[in-house]
This record gives sequence, C-alpha cells and structure tokens, in this order.
Amino acid sequence: MTDIFERLKEAQTLYESAGVNGEYGSGLMIDAQARIAQLEAALAWYGEQVYLYANDTTEKADEADVALDQDGGKRARAALKAKP
Repeated sequence: MTDIFERLKEAQTLYESAGVNGEYGSGLMIDAQARIAQLEAALAWYGEQVYLYANDTTEKADEADVALDQDGGKRARAALKAKP
C-alpha cells in the first residue's frame, strides 16, 4: 500500500510542476511561456522589417533592408537556441 501512495505523491509532484493542474504560473508552463515569448519576439522583428521593406518607399525601407542583411538570420538562430 505504501508503494502506491508514494507513486501517487510522485505523480502529483510531476503534475504540479508541469502546470497541468490549471496553475499556469508554475513549473514547466513558465518555461513554455517564456520560450513562446522569445520566439514571438524574434518573429515580430522579422515581420516588421519585411513589412517596412515591402511597403515603405522611404528611408525606412532602406533601413529595414540593411537590418535584415546585417542580421543574416542571427536573431532567428539565437531565438531557436535560447533557453528560457
């Protein structure tokens, strides 16, 4: 009986640390939220640069072109490698 009780306690601990009990501010859920935020930030930067490059005929388009060229994908690679 003790073995089952210990296994249930271990399962509860894992369950809580994963954030699946509705407490989205705990355990692995925090890591996932931070990771999503990192990837969204990188994607937003690229989206903004491409939008400016494609839709702006002023100096902003030139700046976006230079920024994308200088970045060369570094921001995306960093976001994909980063640990939250």
